[in-house]
Amino acid sequence: MKINVYLTPEGVHEPDLQDQTVLLIDVLRTASNIITAFHNGAKLVVPAALLGDAARIAGNMDASLLAGEKNGESIDGYDLGNSPSEFSEEVVSGKRIILHTTNGTPSILKFKGARTLAITGFINLSAAASYAIAQGNDISIICVGNKGCPTLEDTLCAGALLNILENTPGIEKAPCDESYMARLVYKTEQKNILKAIAKSVHGKSLIEKGFVADLDYCAAQNMTSVVPLFDSDSSTIIVR
Repeated sequence: MKINVYLTPEGVHEPDLQDQTVLLIDVLRTASNIITAFHNGAKLVVPAALLGDAARIAGNMDASLLAGEKNGESIDGYDLGNSPSEFSEEVVSGKRIILHTTNGTPSILKFKGARTLAITGFINLSAAASYAIAQGNDISIICVGNKGCPTLEDTLCAGALLNILENTPGIEKAPCDESYMARLVYKTEQKNILKAIAKSVHGKSLIEKGFVADLDYCAAQNMTSVVPLFDSDSSTIIVR
């Protein structure tokens, strides 16, 4: 099994993913929110690339909640924003969630042609790695980043995944420069992931907006074994 690493969605040759398992990372905060929603009993998540798409889907779906953000800000009329604290069991259990975010949901839909696409963050790190290993396909780790640029938090999570995957028999070490950078960041920052994320541009922005608790949550490793998967037949995210 081979590993490819992409620190942004740019440059990914989408047809190459047809036979691969994709681990899609968006630590702050789309992936963390989706994982949390399923951990707390959500029925499914529908990713929407555009605000108009989200409104249309919500209008045709019972027992649904609109959630997400636009350029980091809550969206008027939405039931939930983009903080994992909002995706509590009391709020999301049994519900269908229509989710729109600036970077995360467009990336999910961009790579929906992969053989399997697993939503990945620190909070389900080991479970996501184990899932990818069990599939037996080549693996692409894709970081969502921010508007085409790499982010420290996603790169750090990619390095943490590589630390697990590359120490698994039968998996070749990823040879690209992006994998080298991810390993280097993880090696440097692994002892205090929260501190590293707090130094990131996105982390600083969330702190300024009062979301310090979100950083604590999103930096915590292996809080759940839930691995959300994109289902191409229904264009939704589910847990099998």
